[in-house]
Amino acid sequence: MSPAVSIEEKRINKQYTFFSLGAGFVGSHLIDRLLEFNLGRVILFDNFNDYYSPVIKQRNVALLEARYPIRVLDGSFIIIRGNINDKELLEMVFNKYKITHIAHLAVRIFVFNYIKQLNNSFSISSGTCWCSFINFSNRKIYGNQLFWYTNFT
Repeated sequence: MSPAVSIEEKRINKQYTFFSLGAGFVGSHLIDRLLEFNLGRVILFDNFNDYYSPVIKQRNVALLEARYPIRVLDGSFIIIRGNINDKELLEMVFNKYKITHIAHLAVRIFVFNYIKQLNNSFSISSGTCWCSFINFSNRKIYGNQLFWYTNFT
């Protein structure tokens, strides 16, 4: 007989958290914790560009895949190589997986370009995703504030 699954566990297992630039240091560590504590399904989205070493990012992903092979096989840990500015790809991903949370880690230092990128990337959210949005940044963008949180629901 299988153990009873609580309503909370069923709810969590339907949640998809989307990590833009998830292969970096912060993203890979946050994903590791979500997977370790079985806190829903995870989509790691990254273009593996050379903003910083693609080799390090690929190693981070390989470590996650090695640590959670069952999660990769059962589809609860999904890795997508893509550009955050590819609106068509994002719409496909958001429609297919019904994203419930976004951790936006794709941050650049130059404020104007970053704000333009953020608006372009997640303008689809209002039409395809009712979700919680956490935007991580650095003090060059927001001063000493580490992140801001918006709940679209």
